Amino acid sequence: MDNKLYNVAIYIDYENVYKTLLGQNKNLLRLGFFEKIQKWCKGKNLRIVKIIAYCNFDNKDLMESRHQTRLQEYGVNTVHTSNRGKNYADLQITIDALNDMYINENIDEFIIMSNDKDMSPLLNSIKLNKRKGTLLTVGQSYDFAMCNVPDEHITLDDILSIEMDGNLYIERVEDNVQENIENYAKSN
Repeated sequence: MDNKLYNVAIYIDYENVYKTLLGQNKNLLRLGFFEKIQKWCKGKNLRIVKIIAYCNFDNKDLMESRHQTRLQEYGVNTVHTSNRGKNYADLQITIDALNDMYINENIDEFIIMSNDKDMSPLLNSIKLNKRKGTLLTVGQSYDFAMCNVPDEHITLDDILSIEMDGNLYIERVEDNVQENIENYAKSN
């Protein structure tokens, strides 16, 4: 059995994923994604050395729900990707992943979480540079031809099928909020 740890960097086109899940009244936080991806990685001897979510966090719903703060509570780096309303997450993910690939030889695998076919050239570059490129897609709203590009294709459902022991972090946060509301109501 291979006990060697492999370093992985995860780049999430968060706005793309968020909008895809929004139609199903779901989001990555409520689904326990960040805890489950950690467990999934541990099961594959992968050590997450970097995880970044790229998004226009000025989106009203994301701002009101303090999404960026919640992501940071999970240890996720966040990059605000908006310029006068135009989201440039794809471009920033590509630049960051290529920089990391050329500067940091310690990253063995690059996981790109997006349904956007614009990620295909990045995944090809990762493979050309003798690194493992993995595509993580959400739902069915992606170009299936894109799945031929990475070394591995996984789905959000693959990650979400992982069983967790105990409560998820978001459930503890919700319990705390509920308790604060109840205490406030009692005091008034």
